[in-house]
Amino acid sequence: MENRKLTLILDELDQDIARLFKYLGQFPNEELNKKPGPDAWSVNQIIFHLMLSEQSSISHVKRRLSNSKGKIKKAGAASRLRALLLSTSMRQPLKLTAPEVDSVGIPEKSNFYYLKNRWLNQRKSLRETLLSFDAVVLDGETFKHPVAGVMDIWGMLSFFESHVQRHEKQIRKTLRIVEDFPINPEEHSLDEHEADQFETGAKEP
Repeated sequence: MENRKLTLILDELDQDIARLFKYLGQFPNEELNKKPGPDAWSVNQIIFHLMLSEQSSISHVKRRLSNSKGKIKKAGAASRLRALLLSTSMRQPLKLTAPEVDSVGIPEKSNFYYLKNRWLNQRKSLRETLLSFDAVVLDGETFKHPVAGVMDIWGMLSFFESHVQRHEKQIRKTLRIVEDFPINPEEHSLDEHEADQFETGAKEP
C-alpha cells in the first residue's frame, strides 16, 4: 500500500517537471541564461536551484537515517502541521530567500539539456531510494527543512511539489521579461546532443 501511494506521488512529481521541460524546450538556451535583473536568477539558474534543493533534501534524509541507529521517531500532528504550513507558504505570493545550501555552486550559465538530463537522472535515483524505504522510515521524522523544521518523507514530497510549482510561476514571469531583451547572435546555443559533453564549471553539489 505504501509503495503504491509513493509511486503515484512520484509519478505526479515527474509529470510536473515533464510539463515544465516541454514548455522550456521551445526557448533558445540564450534566453534561458538571461537574467531579468542584476540580482535575479535566470531560468537555468532556477532549474539548478530546484535540483540542488531536492538533492540536499534527500542527502539530509540519508544522513539522518545513518545517525539514527535504527531509532526513528514517528511523525505526529506537529510534523504534519509543519509540512502543511511549508506547502501553504510556498504557494503565497511572498518573496522567500532560498537556503544557502540550495544556492551555492549555481553557475552563471548552463545548458538546458544538460540540466534536464541531470534532473531526470536525479529523480530516477530519488525514486529508487524512496521505494527502498519501509513504512517506519517513510512515516518517521526523517526530513528537516532548514526553515520549517522536521517532518516525514510525505512532507518532503509535498514540499518538492509546491517548490516546483512556485518556481514555475517565477520561470514564466522571467521569460516574459527576458524575451524583450535582444539576444546576442554570436552566443552559441548547444543542442541536446552537444549537451552530453557540456561542462558548467561548477562544483558538483
